[in-house]
Amino acid sequence: MTSIEARDLATKLLWAHPLRLQHVEAVAKLAKELAIHYGINPEKAMVAAYLHDATKYLSPEETSRYLQKEVVPDHLIPEFVHAYSAAGLAQDQGVKDPEILNAIRYHTSGRPQMAMLEKIVFLADYAEETRGFDNLKVRQVAFENLDEAIILTLQEILSFLASRGKPIDRSSQATLESYLSLRNGGNS
Repeated sequence: MTSIEARDLATKLLWAHPLRLQHVEAVAKLAKELAIHYGINPEKAMVAAYLHDATKYLSPEETSRYLQKEVVPDHLIPEFVHAYSAAGLAQDQGVKDPEILNAIRYHTSGRPQMAMLEKIVFLADYAEETRGFDNLKVRQVAFENLDEAIILTLQEILSFLASRGKPIDRSSQATLESYLSLRNGGNS
């Protein structure tokens, strides 16, 4: 699947949600910029970025169909299910590249030891410029050090969720702990 085909599919699935479509376009733009900056294939980054939220508004039946292709963690919070159904959709559309599939699958929670493409899509999703919150620092740090930007992103997300009494996904917490440990030379 090319990035143009991925963009067309996202547009088809998200046409009734113009703000989400604007977000997806902005994620693709930032993912491409980060990919070029770090010497990663920008086409793969854009395919993953265009598809990352493609199933966010599907019916439960359609979502379930795409989830059949995935192994979904038991502890996954409902807000993160679309990441796995989007990876299932990508597979259904012929995407076989595990880097693209993982970048889609883990764009919400991240995971320990993410590959470069996963880091780029994870950060582009949070730091793209149309978000309704101040994420400029994360965007700037992303061009300096991806791992530090991941730490900053997860700290901000987890702090926000905790302050609102919202559920925190265990995978996000594990990802933050993993990257903090790496920063500290393997000592938590």
